[in-house]
Amino acid sequence: MDDLVRMGKIRYLGFSNVPAWATAQAQTLAELRAWTPLIALQVEYSLLARTVEGEIAPLAADRGLALVPWSPLRNGFLSGKYQRGRPGHRLGPVGPCGRPQRGRLRGHRRGGRGRR
Repeated sequence: MDDLVRMGKIRYLGFSNVPAWATAQAQTLAELRAWTPLIALQVEYSLLARTVEGEIAPLAADRGLALVPWSPLRNGFLSGKYQRGRPGHRLGPVGPCGRPQRGRLRGHRRGGRGRR
């Protein structure tokens, strides 16, 4: 990757959905070998998916990496796209972390294809 940066084919390096230990290892290796360092980490981060705060956010702060969230509205769940009592809604009983329980979406039958 460092060669691609030096050739001008890419400008910056970043990781998406990589564990903190692998990111730290790659960043340390880049520093030791004078390679182009990472500048950003792209991770799932929302009010319902906050596991990034455990290891990845502190690592990003310590190493000066930008933290770029993806799915901040949890695929529309936090936007109000899915509402109970609204005609035509697809939201069934909610499980842990606000996710619909598997197999509980309206029209979903275990082992079948749902309503036709």
